[in-house]
Amino acid sequence: FYDVGTPEFEAAIETALGQYGFTKAQGTISDIVELAPKAGVSGCNLSSGYRFEHTHRETLLDGHLDFLAWLLPVLLGQLGCRRFPLPPKPMDRWDW
Repeated sequence: FYDVGTPEFEAAIETALGQYGFTKAQGTISDIVELAPKAGVSGCNLSSGYRFEHTHRETLLDGHLDFLAWLLPVLLGQLGCRRFPLPPKPMDRWDW
């Protein structure tokens, strides 16, 4: 979740995605780290199904990407139009 989700959002997403085999994991970096705070909403990154990420052997798993395309409208149907605001983080003295 890259610290861009409220506990309520994380619980809702984990419940919704858990029934499809997704589990919570921490990555190294994602665009959601920049997008969610600027939008003021909680966010998460869903794996689009890669193997050997960031190497010359990187491979996209077509079946997983197709599944994700099917899953997103299903998730929106389950979660509805709920908004999970992301409170602004206090400014760190190292933030410029």
